[in-house]
Amino acid sequence: MTDFLLNPAVSLSVFLALIYTLGVHLFMGLGFRGVAWHWLLAIAGMAAGYGLALRANSQLPTLGDMHVIESSLAAVALLVLAGLRAKLAPVESS
Repeated sequence: MTDFLLNPAVSLSVFLALIYTLGVHLFMGLGFRGVAWHWLLAIAGMAAGYGLALRANSQLPTLGDMHVIESSLAAVALLVLAGLRAKLAPVESS
């Protein structure tokens, strides 16, 4: 388990997911509400993009073991969809 967590591809995925999350929140004006959930969504998007790239036997350039392009596209797409959902959802009053 420790070997998996110390893998550079996992560390890069988590770091890129954080950057994408903060960037989407900044550019969509979402504030800090939901950043943690969107970060987890971005990590899941990175994993899904990586899995799809492996399954499709992608020939795009990689960075070490990581399919950065495919993973990034999946993560950003999920974040933009979640951001649009958050922007368009009605505000709940307490």
